[in-house]
Amino acid sequence: MRQELEISLYQDAENLSAQHKKFNRLLKKLEQQNTLLNEWKAAQQDIQHKARQELLPKYAKLHQILFQQLENLWAHKAQSKFTARQKILLDGMIKNLAEQLLNVDSLSEEQYQDVEHIFEYFHKRQTRKNFVYHEDNVEIQKENLKSVIHEELGIEADFIDFEFDPNDIEDFMDKLNQKIAAQEEQDFLNQCTEEDRREFEKQQQREHAKEKKQQEKRELAQKMASQSLKSIYAKIAAVIHPDRESDEQKKIEKTELLQITNQAYENKDLFTLLKLQMQYVTSKKQSTKEFDEQLKYYNISLQDQIERIEMQIFEIVHTFDWRRHSFSTHKIQVKDLYKKYKSDLHEIQKNIEQAEFIFKHSQDSENLKVMIKKGYL
Repeated sequence: MRQELEISLYQDAENLSAQHKKFNRLLKKLEQQNTLLNEWKAAQQDIQHKARQELLPKYAKLHQILFQQLENLWAHKAQSKFTARQKILLDGMIKNLAEQLLNVDSLSEEQYQDVEHIFEYFHKRQTRKNFVYHEDNVEIQKENLKSVIHEELGIEADFIDFEFDPNDIEDFMDKLNQKIAAQEEQDFLNQCTEEDRREFEKQQQREHAKEKKQQEKRELAQKMASQSLKSIYAKIAAVIHPDRESDEQKKIEKTELLQITNQAYENKDLFTLLKLQMQYVTSKKQSTKEFDEQLKYYNISLQDQIERIEMQIFEIVHTFDWRRHSFSTHKIQVKDLYKKYKSDLHEIQKNIEQAEFIFKHSQDSENLKVMIKKGYL
């Protein structure tokens, strides 16, 4: 019966109105996007479970080996003799390891304190010199960011006259783009004749009015959707109620249909109810202008829901870090997530093996000097 319902929804397409055809297309796309969303949700949960079971323990193991490396190098720094160049390189290795381990959460409290002690040893003077006043540091960061923008985009520092947080790059770029757009619009207007300027302003007003009208349509569509559940349910139930059917086979079919209808109503599933209405209520008579007008708002609501689902999928995809992988972010599929996880698992295992090798061969001071010289660390 469910399959029959699905097939009959798209039959006789040539007899449907444009709005009805659009409704069918959007409904099919919505179902496809819902299926895709469920696949991504399931994959996300599966990968998170796998990561807790496999990946995180490997990271914890790596961090312990790196901590042993740090202790080993720190001991060599205090006890062994090195050339001036070797000391500089050794100090850089120790600082890098300490900075890396400060940002992990798999060390014990005692280990973390040891890392923090080593980190502070190297950064004490730099901290006193460069970060005595937080305000000065923020201003330096702002000037550095302005310099980067000037080098990359050719925008003069004086152009950036708005307040911004140098640590919130996304907000800064939004403000910068807004100012650039406003400046471009003003430059355009300055080059226009008075007549051109009036025409441009009229066009802007038309676009704003169009956007406002579209927003009003979306709001009305949402309102109609919320109000339609009960009325649509009542119409369907009146047509398909099994108590009104004398034929036993049809009574069984209608009982199943009523169960589907009841479930959709309980779940506030407007679009399943609409499918049922299209087949069992509306199809009994020719579509009217009134019905097409109603469908137009349903289509807006459907499109809005499709966009929300697409955004949910986008957010799930980007909870994972794809930067070290060759997948195009516009074409990432669920199967790519499993490929990425397999690649991450392989990479962390390689890192563990490399860290174990370095730790094993750097315990002897002479071996350590050779490794420093050859750049193994």
